Amino acid sequence: MLNSKILFLSIFLFSLFSACVSPDLENNTPQKVVIYTDHLGQFDSLIFSNFYKNEKIKVYVKVFSTEEILQLIEEEKYDSYADLILLHGANQLTLAANKNLFRSFSDIETKKSIHKNYVSTHKKWIALSKTPLVIAYDKRILTEDTLSNYSDLLHPSWKSKIALQDQGNTTLAVLEKSLSQMEAKTLHDFKSKLTQQSTLKREGTDLTQIKRIQTKQAELAIIELSSMEKRMLEKDTLAKQLKAQVGIVFPSQTKKGSFYNVTGAGIYKYARNPGNAQKLLEYLTLKGPQYFLAAGRFEFPVNDAVKVDSRLEAYGKFRARFYAPKIQ
Repeated sequence: MLNSKILFLSIFLFSLFSACVSPDLENNTPQKVVIYTDHLGQFDSLIFSNFYKNEKIKVYVKVFSTEEILQLIEEEKYDSYADLILLHGANQLTLAANKNLFRSFSDIETKKSIHKNYVSTHKKWIALSKTPLVIAYDKRILTEDTLSNYSDLLHPSWKSKIALQDQGNTTLAVLEKSLSQMEAKTLHDFKSKLTQQSTLKREGTDLTQIKRIQTKQAELAIIELSSMEKRMLEKDTLAKQLKAQVGIVFPSQTKKGSFYNVTGAGIYKYARNPGNAQKLLEYLTLKGPQYFLAAGRFEFPVNDAVKVDSRLEAYGKFRARFYAPKIQ
């Protein structure tokens, strides 16, 4: 009987002790969030450092290509360390959503920071910055008022003067998806005619097309504006001459506005730290983080209250055209 009382007393005291010390132990547990991303911006380390100061949540980053992330995360599943997946490209984000890699965030606080059009259908991911799809042209030959709309590229006078990226390249894929609001026949005609306009082999990225204009292989190309600043970071003679050789036009500004691509993020379906991931995602929509996240990628903030980086401001203001088709 005595042993039973001692055992009961021991259990009671242990429970009382545990109740007293658990909060302290919990508070001392290091909080973290792990990001899988296909690229890092110039100021991301500053953003994550400030997030730690505010929330006491440490940010760890793993960088892979988009293809590697999608393959790796599907293989890891429950064992993945990913909490937040941050990718460049609406198509890549939609692909990840279609693979059911994101969880919904119905209660996320973004209404005061960004427009609902930057939140994907079913609230799987959020656009955090954007870059317009512009027409790049050879300033040594053409003038800024040469073209004003995407459809102008189909005019017979530009035959053999347009450079195009690889099939399925992010820039052209986003343009085609944006144009998919048109009827199927109209979209097919646009894609077919645009391909026929170029006699150069379709290859490379936006940077390749900029170089083709600089070396006078082509006079026009459709690129993401952020690629212009990335080109200037390349250390070669032509990069230093870029502003004198290549100009850009924001298409459709007198109509519905320019199409754009985005950098965005979603919370991994099996995240180990979903609460921390959501806090970070919300933090990235606020004014300070928005400026540095966008500026570090040579992109525009999606928070309209945020100042645009001076390097992009120099290209002029543009009116964005929201995607008509719903994104998953």
